Amino acid sequence: MDTLHDRINRVIHTSAFEHVLEQHGIDLIEFQCTWDKISGGDFDKLPQPYREAILVGEEDLHGCKEIALA
Repeated sequence: MDTLHDRINRVIHTSAFEHVLEQHGIDLIEFQCTWDKISGGDFDKLPQPYREAILVGEEDLHGCKEIALA
């Protein structure tokens, strides 16, 4: 099972993730400095905008097709 840290690492640089944070007036640096302290590693303890950004980032990644390079 993925940890919250793993989930965030996958989505943190997606445009969808960053866009949701911006919509809520949250700076990426603020997110990076606070998510672990706030959550203690528990997704459900994150503030709603943080959870929303992660979920939207995951949706964005699932929408991308992976291309295998030979």
